[in-house]
Amino acid sequence: MATNKDGKMFASSLDAMFNDLTPDEIFPYAPPQGIEELRDLWQQKMLRDNPELSIDNMSLPIVTNALTHGLSLVGDLFVNQGDTILLPEHNWGNYKLVFNTRNGANLQTYPIFDKDGHYTTDSLVEALQSYNKDKVIMILNYPNNPTGYTPTHKEVTTIVDAIKALADKGTKVIAVVDDAYYGLFYEDVYTQSLFTALSNLNSNAILPVRFRWCNKRIFRMGIPCWIYDIWNV
Repeated sequence: MATNKDGKMFASSLDAMFNDLTPDEIFPYAPPQGIEELRDLWQQKMLRDNPELSIDNMSLPIVTNALTHGLSLVGDLFVNQGDTILLPEHNWGNYKLVFNTRNGANLQTYPIFDKDGHYTTDSLVEALQSYNKDKVIMILNYPNNPTGYTPTHKEVTTIVDAIKALADKGTKVIAVVDDAYYGLFYEDVYTQSLFTALSNLNSNAILPVRFRWCNKRIFRMGIPCWIYDIWNV
């Protein structure tokens, strides 16, 4: 960045477009990991939303350019060509674009609804029990896109226990927790993130990675939810 004796150089026409911000707040490069104050505030919000989550079991959140960018970072960091991505049959199409097309991983799906249309964890448990490779990347997206389903406390326990059992057999599990629609809760569901339940396992073989949009609620879920989120941040 160009500077002179007065500090950073900038065009006065650009500076005039902003009201009360200083040049140091406008023109420098943004921190690649996100503004530190925002990261701290978001971590505090995560802890409020997830009372069973310990700050000792998580790192400081980073800010990405939307959720797909976060998925791409996970792909670049942890996914090798030929790896297995385990995810529900009902899933967001960008998972295939990022992990299969971009990273060369293989997608393995399982049903989350039985023939009568009821949610079931049976197929996931069976897939994990029969899995025999040394690494798996799991996509855990609840509320599920596109169905909107959120698991109950009992169903979350079943999911987490099955993941732990696989890790205990020696498989390294990267659990991608996509919480894009976190907060769409109704009666008798698990109202914390699966990230919390997985983090509390304290397993060296399980790496939970959580994603959440901070602006999703105003655009997709309505103004009242947005006001609630902003008030609580």
